[in-house]
Amino acid sequence: MRKFTKSLFTLALLVLAVGGAKAQNHMLKVTNGEAKPNPWDYQAQYELPTALVKGKTYVFEISINAVNGGETRLVPSGDGQQWEANKGLWTNKFTRYQIEFEAGGNYTFLEIDLGACGGEVYFDNVSLKEKGETTNLIANGDFETDDLTGWSVSTWNGSTMARVEKDAPSEVLDPGMLISVGEAGWRTFRTGSNIKITDSNVKAYVAKYVEEGNYIKLKEVTGIPGWQPVLIEAAPGNYMVEITTEDLSGSFPWGDNGLQANDGTPKPGDGTLYALAKKNGVVGFYRMSSSSAIPAWAIYMKIEHSSARDFFGFGDEETGIEPVKVAAEANGEYYNLAGQRVAQPTKGLYIVNGKKVVIK
Repeated sequence: MRKFTKSLFTLALLVLAVGGAKAQNHMLKVTNGEAKPNPWDYQAQYELPTALVKGKTYVFEISINAVNGGETRLVPSGDGQQWEANKGLWTNKFTRYQIEFEAGGNYTFLEIDLGACGGEVYFDNVSLKEKGETTNLIANGDFETDDLTGWSVSTWNGSTMARVEKDAPSEVLDPGMLISVGEAGWRTFRTGSNIKITDSNVKAYVAKYVEEGNYIKLKEVTGIPGWQPVLIEAAPGNYMVEITTEDLSGSFPWGDNGLQANDGTPKPGDGTLYALAKKNGVVGFYRMSSSSAIPAWAIYMKIEHSSARDFFGFGDEETGIEPVKVAAEANGEYYNLAGQRVAQPTKGLYIVNGKKVVIK
């Protein structure tokens, strides 16, 4: 019986070694310090053995595993530079960065900016091909030999690189879009791509001014069409959202979303422009002064009303946002969530004697 048990144990080890263990890949490991504010603060570079030809189109692809997520971009360089689109990397998962570009010069280097990627970053299956061709212009792009000729990393911030062995990824995800939320827990957002909010820790809202109630109403959305301004609510930190090719126009409940995005030309305030801000612990839209200007690409609201108010709060029970409770000064007096007394309350959420009251 003992001999039979030993044979089974040996067979189990053999099965594990042959078919049960995860496949291993050789990869390039880049180790950075803490994430930095600028994309170029950490870099990996590859010196091309043959220069690119100005005017020709190339396709670059790489699988990147950044253990702390972040964002990266490709910068072909040599006789000049060109900066390709930033790509967000899913946290601790392999992400496929693929980009097609027309060479603006006879470039001899590929710079991969990793400033936002603190900690360990793994490269695998790196390729650069002229469009329509099959020849990989990067030698040993799968790192299966120990020859790292051409590769280097920035050393001014202490980055290091090494060829390592690591489990092959079970899947490689398409890049997401990185959203950074600051200490206020809110930010405005607009992108040229359709995006989905798949992280339950991130809430996205469209806004609308309700004239009869004189308050700002928010409606949560999970699909955001390209170029549509929204508000993002989340705890401070970095988050990834999914870029999608789906038509998300039906995801917006209002065609007249009150949020507007500046076209790049600063617009002077006229008493009706409001920007999202946080003041004394209260989040809402605060009036821009007549001497201020809406910064380029910032998002704001323009509200037409008879008398300008300093603040508009969120007065809708559907938002799921916990309101700031403002005690009423007298029995029967209604206050909106900004603490403003309302003479004739209509439908919405109000504070009466320190309690939330919904009028339907």
